[in-house]
Amino acid sequence: MARDLTRCTLLLSSPGDAVPFCEVADRAMQAVNRSLSDATGVELYSTDWRRDSRADSGAEPQALLNRQIVDDADIVLAIFYKRFGSPTRQYGSGTEEEIRLGLQQKKTVLLYIWEPPEDYESAEPEQLASIQRLKADLGKSVMYKSFTDENDLEVKTRHDLTALMLDLEGGGRPSKPVLSVKCIDAPANLSSNRLLVQEELAKTRLRADAFDDSVRRAFEKVAASPVRKFESVEPADSEPKENVLGDNNASGAFALRIFNEQYPGVVAATSQMYQMQKSLRDSAMWGMAQPKPVKFGEEETTLVFEQLSELGIEPPEDLFYVGKLGAVPSFASINGQSHTLAGTDDEKAKYRALQDLVRECLLRKDYWEFRNSFVGIDGVALVLANDGGQPASHVCVEMFIPTDAFVPHRWAPVPSGYFIGHFLDEADDLGRFARHLYSIGESPAYRSYDTSKVMYESGGKIAPLHQRFSDPIYGKPEFGQDDFSEEVDFLFSDYEMVEDHAGGMTVVRLSFNRVQQNVAYSFPTVLLIRNGFNGPIRYRITADELPAIVDGELSVNAEKEKIATIVRRVPNGKDEERMPADNPDAKHCLHSKPMLSVAEQIAHLKAKGVSFDLCSEDEAASYLTDRTYLFKVSAYRELFEKHVGGERDGQYVGLDFGNLRELASLDRDLRYALLPMTLDVEHYARVKLVREATTRDGEDGYSIVSDYMASLNHNERRRREGEINMLKPDAYCGDLVAKYHLTNDMPLWVFMELVSFGSFISLYLFCANRWKDREMKDEHYLLRQAKAFRNAAAHSSNVINGFDRAERTVATNAQVSRALAEAGISKRVRQSKMRNSRLQQIVTLLFLHMRIVPNGTSKERARDDLRELSATMRRVMRNMPDNDVVQSSFGFLVYLFEKWF
Repeated sequence: MARDLTRCTLLLSSPGDAVPFCEVADRAMQAVNRSLSDATGVELYSTDWRRDSRADSGAEPQALLNRQIVDDADIVLAIFYKRFGSPTRQYGSGTEEEIRLGLQQKKTVLLYIWEPPEDYESAEPEQLASIQRLKADLGKSVMYKSFTDENDLEVKTRHDLTALMLDLEGGGRPSKPVLSVKCIDAPANLSSNRLLVQEELAKTRLRADAFDDSVRRAFEKVAASPVRKFESVEPADSEPKENVLGDNNASGAFALRIFNEQYPGVVAATSQMYQMQKSLRDSAMWGMAQPKPVKFGEEETTLVFEQLSELGIEPPEDLFYVGKLGAVPSFASINGQSHTLAGTDDEKAKYRALQDLVRECLLRKDYWEFRNSFVGIDGVALVLANDGGQPASHVCVEMFIPTDAFVPHRWAPVPSGYFIGHFLDEADDLGRFARHLYSIGESPAYRSYDTSKVMYESGGKIAPLHQRFSDPIYGKPEFGQDDFSEEVDFLFSDYEMVEDHAGGMTVVRLSFNRVQQNVAYSFPTVLLIRNGFNGPIRYRITADELPAIVDGELSVNAEKEKIATIVRRVPNGKDEERMPADNPDAKHCLHSKPMLSVAEQIAHLKAKGVSFDLCSEDEAASYLTDRTYLFKVSAYRELFEKHVGGERDGQYVGLDFGNLRELASLDRDLRYALLPMTLDVEHYARVKLVREATTRDGEDGYSIVSDYMASLNHNERRRREGEINMLKPDAYCGDLVAKYHLTNDMPLWVFMELVSFGSFISLYLFCANRWKDREMKDEHYLLRQAKAFRNAAAHSSNVINGFDRAERTVATNAQVSRALAEAGISKRVRQSKMRNSRLQQIVTLLFLHMRIVPNGTSKERARDDLRELSATMRRVMRNMPDNDVVQSSFGFLVYLFEKWF
C-alpha cells in the first residue's frame, strides 16, 4: 500500500530577475517527489508569492506576504541572480527579509547565488555588491551554493532536495541499495516500470532540415551570378555584301604578283609556316590542347533539381549555363593530367558555385537516405537507478531481449562513403556524429555511464585511431565506412552480447563499478530494437551489497499501479514464497504481473469494473481457456474510459466482457480481410518492377541486381546475402539458392523471389532512382506503410486497440490526402485520423491496393471481404453506441471501404 504523505511547504523566494531559476528549482522538486515520495512518505509543495498570495491590507506589503506565505512555510529556498531586489522597511530586499525571517523561525534555508563569469560587467554594480555583502554575512549561519546556469542549478537543487527529503523521512529509507532499470522519457525524466521506445531512432536524433540551409545558400550564390543565357538574334542576310576591294581589286592582285617575284624566299617561308600550322591543327595533340565546353552530367543536374524541388525552390532553366567556359588540359601537374578553366571571371565563379551546390545536394541526399534507412529500428534509452540508502559496487546488469526484436549495432545502417568523406572528414567529426546518434548524455535526472567507472578497476578505453598518412601525390585519403563503423563499435564496446539460442533471447550485459545511493547512471548508448516490439524486456541485477538477485521487467503496456504480488529470487535460482506488495520484506522486487488462474483473471476483470452481463462468467472462463488468453483480449480495454473520483475511481465505464470478446473477433476479421490485400500489393509491385525493367533500354535484369548489391554499404550487403543464404535448406526456395548465387548471375525475377518484402522495397527505391521514376519513388513510401501493417497482421498483433491514440506519425502521402479529400473526408477528420499510425497504415494500404492492383479476381475478393467486414463493424457500432472511439474510427473505415471499393 502507498504510504500516507506528509506535505512540507517549500517557499521559492527570489528577486524578479531570478523567476526563471525558481521555475527550474520547482521542476527539480517535482522530479524528487516523483522518485522518492512513495518511498519516504514526504511530499514537497512549492509556494511563490507571485502565484499563491492574495490581495490583503493592514500592513506593509512584505509583512502581508510574510503572514500569508512565509510563516506557514517549512523550507525557504532562495535564489539570487543579477539583482538584489527592492528594499523593504527592515531589509535590503524582500528576498533577504524572507531569508532572515526563516532563520529566526528555525526553518531550513537553502540559498543559491549566481556566479558571474570573470569578464562579466554588471549594468547595476550596486546590486551585485549587495548580494556579495549578504553572502558574506549569511556565510556564518547558512551554507550557500553557487551556480553558473539553469542546468547547474537544477542538478544542485535536485541533489539537495533529495538529501533533505531523506532527512525528513526520519530513517524509514532502506539502508541497502535498491537497484532497478528505468527508461528515459522525452523530457529526460525516468519511468520506473514502463518501456519507453524512441521510434525510428535516427529521426528522433537527426534533424530533418540539417542540410536545407546549406543547399539554399549554395543555390542563392549560383542564382546571384550574372552569367545568363540569352538568345542572340542574327541579322537576316538578304542583301549581297559589298566588295571590300572595290575597283582596286585588279591593282591589288598585280602588286601581290610583283612582290612574289622580287622576294621569293619570304613567300616560301610564309607558305611553310602556314603548312606547319595546318598540320598542327590537324594533329591529335592540337585537339587535346583546345578548350572543351564545360558541362555538368545528367545525374548531377537531376540530383540538384530534385533536391531544390523538395525544398520548394523553383530553379531557372539556365541554372547550369556557364557561358563559353571551357576546360584546357594541363600536363604540368604532379598528379597527372589536370584541367584549367578558360573563360571570364564570372563564368569561373558560377562554375565553382555550381560545384558547391552539387556537393551540398549530394550531402543532403545521402544524409536523408541514411536517416530514412533507420525505418523499423527503434531505440531504448535506459538507466540503472539506486533508490536505496547505500552505494552498490561491482554491479552487473543483464537485459534479456528477444533475439527477433534485438538489432545488433553492427546491423545498423552506415552513412555513404561520400557523406563520410566529404562531411565527416575529421576524426572528431566521425566520433561526434556517432555519439550524437547513439550516446546517452547527462541530465539533472541521471549521470553519464563513465562517472560510474573506477579507472583502476576498469582501465581506460582507447578511442579508435584512424591512420591517414598524406601521400605526396594523392594527398590525404578520405575517411570511409569502416572508420565510422569503428567509432560505433567503440561506443558499444562496454556491452557484452551473448545469444541464448535455446531461449530465443539476446543477453546484453553491462557492468558498473560503483553506483552511488539516490543516483541514476545512464547506459553508454541506446539499445536498438525492431519497430513494433511491445516488450517486455526482462532484466537481472547482481551486486556485492545485494543479498539476492534482483529480477525486473520493463513493458510498453505496464500500468503504474500497486504491485499485487512480488517474487523474491535468491542466488540458488529458486523462487521464494509469493508475498503481498505492501509486505516490508518484499525488497528487490520482481514480477509485477504474476500469472493468474482463469478464476483469478475473471476476478481481476471484475475488480476493474468489467461486467459479465452479455457474456456469463462460465462462458468467459471457457473462452479464456480454449479460445484466447487474458493478455490478448484485455488489450481492448484501452478503447473504454475510466471513472475518475468516487467509489469507482479507476474502473472502466460501461465495459462488458462480451464487448471485449466482440472486439477481439472483429480485430481478427480485420486482419484476415486486409492481410490478403497486402499480399496483392506486394505481388503487383513485383509485377510492375519486372515490367518496367523489360521496357527500359539497356536493362537485362541481371545488372540491376549486381548494381543494387554494389550500392549497399557493407552491413546492408551482408544482411541481404545472409537473408538469401539462410534459404539454402528451405523446401520452397532452396533449389533457387543452389542454382543462383549473388556472386554469380542472378536475375531480377529470381532475386525478388528470395528476399523479404522489406528488402524488395529497398530494391524498388533503387530502381526508382536508377530510372528517375517519380511515381515509383512515391509508391516506395506507400509500400513501407503496407509492409508495416502486413507485419502486424501476419504476427496476429492487436490492431484496433490502438485506434484511440493520437501519436506522431510520418507525414501522410500527398496523393493519399488528396484521395481522402476527393472521397469527401473533411480536412479536420483527415488530420485527426492520420495522426493515428494504425489508421494511417490501413488507409495507405487501401489506397495502394486501389492504385496498383488491376481489376480482376483480386479486386473482387477484396470487395467481398471488405463488404463483410463493414457489416461486422456496423453491428459492433450498434452494440456500443456510447463508445466514441468505436463510433468514430469504425465509422471512418466503413465510409472509406464503401467509397473506394
